[in-house]
Amino acid sequence: MKLENKIKSIVTNQEKSELCSLADITPISELESIANEHDFRLFYLDGKNTSSETELFKLIAKAMMFPKYFGNNWDALRDCLQDLDWIDAEKYIIVIDNYHNFISETLIEILTETIEYWQQQDTIMYIFLRN
Repeated sequence: MKLENKIKSIVTNQEKSELCSLADITPISELESIANEHDFRLFYLDGKNTSSETELFKLIAKAMMFPKYFGNNWDALRDCLQDLDWIDAEKYIIVIDNYHNFISETLIEILTETIEYWQQQDTIMYIFLRN
């Protein structure tokens, strides 16, 4: 399978929620098309200019339209990622590009817990970390 088809394959099969680190090169416009075709809500974050926790929280909050009460901290991030009531969707894809400047053990833990939470809810969520 070509690397650029990995995300399409995962989304098309819709087997389970998943956190993946990929070297996928699929353009975001094509990912949006794939997401729409399979009734997913796609959130795209480009962390190229993000190097601090504060910038990361702002980036995620803006991309995912977090409520105004978002507290700009790790606990608030976990809470919002495991709620999403303000989003009109039943399936989710989060694509995070250029994550190396801000990746942390805490962020990976929260993303993993988020995937586990949505699996327990029988809701499909994919989080793709791309170089």
